[in-house]
Amino acid sequence: MRFAILIVLAVKMPVCGLAPAADPYFTLVGVRPGATHSYVTALSFNGDVAVGRMEGDFTQYLSFRWSRAEGRTEDMIPAGFSEYEYRDVSDDGRSFVGGARQRATDPQTMLLSRDGVESIISSPLGLGLNTRVISGDGSAAGGSIVIAPGLAQGFVWTQHSGFRVLGRLFDTDRAGQVSGLSVDGGVAVGISHRDGDPPAPVRWWPDGRVESLGMLIDITFPEGRAEGVSADGNYVVGFTPGNRRGDSRAVRWDAMGVAQDLGVLPGLVDSVGWAISADGRVIGGSCRSNFTGMHVASVWTEEDGMMPLDEYLLGHGVPIPAGVRLLDCYSVSGDGMSFGGIAVDRFNVRVGFVATVPAPGTMVAFAGGVLACFRSRRHGLPFRESDGKACRLQRGPSCAAPGSLAMPCGTGGE
Repeated sequence: MRFAILIVLAVKMPVCGLAPAADPYFTLVGVRPGATHSYVTALSFNGDVAVGRMEGDFTQYLSFRWSRAEGRTEDMIPAGFSEYEYRDVSDDGRSFVGGARQRATDPQTMLLSRDGVESIISSPLGLGLNTRVISGDGSAAGGSIVIAPGLAQGFVWTQHSGFRVLGRLFDTDRAGQVSGLSVDGGVAVGISHRDGDPPAPVRWWPDGRVESLGMLIDITFPEGRAEGVSADGNYVVGFTPGNRRGDSRAVRWDAMGVAQDLGVLPGLVDSVGWAISADGRVIGGSCRSNFTGMHVASVWTEEDGMMPLDEYLLGHGVPIPAGVRLLDCYSVSGDGMSFGGIAVDRFNVRVGFVATVPAPGTMVAFAGGVLACFRSRRHGLPFRESDGKACRLQRGPSCAAPGSLAMPCGTGGE
């Protein structure tokens, strides 16, 4: 069976190269009338292009694309569709991936855009798919596909080879998903789990191996997630239980699958890693309190460890408007110098932000001193501030065994 492709014209986005932005930069992307909040979920390599989402009183989520040159462009749902959303962007800012659905009862399809031309790719199984991420070079996409009722597995798709369904960690696993891809799509990371059990973090290697990523502590029913991966696939970011109470702890797994505890900010209980730089040296995330629900956007670097993102930005000369608090950092650019996520503005509105520190070697006079700069990158799932639980951004279930099933161009889930 072959996939179906529908070509339509898309909003033309500016083409952005991979040259780093030199100046300190901070902006709030705003919210449209009727929306309650917005957030940024993905950035191009140099942070000049972003993808995000708005939620509110309307019936559907609205995605948006933002560029430093042109600001925010909303992806309005075309006539004949009930869902139309972009979720990730390639390194060069020219390719986007997400999901589309015509009637609300139809299976979800893959939505791809390259240089303003859109393709809609449907599943040959007719059961839908949930596409979450695109590789840095734009050649591959990943997410989850429904293989049969009650069974969803991770997948990687390329234009040349179609869908490759990834392996399950255990034969009894019923759900899994891909949440991060290496720069060429050869390495995927995500989760795999059985009914009733918490998800387990996994990495799928190009040779078909499904690797179980290690936990920080051995407890009953531990929940862990792999959320993003470095360009070469060797470093993975996510979280596992950090103590016997089950408080989560941001971790970085190495090429051997060993978890490194990234710590938590003083006075807070949980930490989560959402995004990782292309070189694996900088990680974006958040820390929170189980008692107050307070969120603080965080950044971890090999040089300085865990610290609040606002302190990191201010220390690099990036101006943050008075009254703005950074809640979560969901995205880090490939060059490691831009960050995206959600903040609270001075009117207590939750709104997406993009921030960029100066390029390495650019000297910034700040607070009577001269400071140099760093780097970092991508991707993650936000917490709902109201209940503290992981919010999936419609990144539905998925789980599969690498090499267990190769499909000719289209398979799907949700």
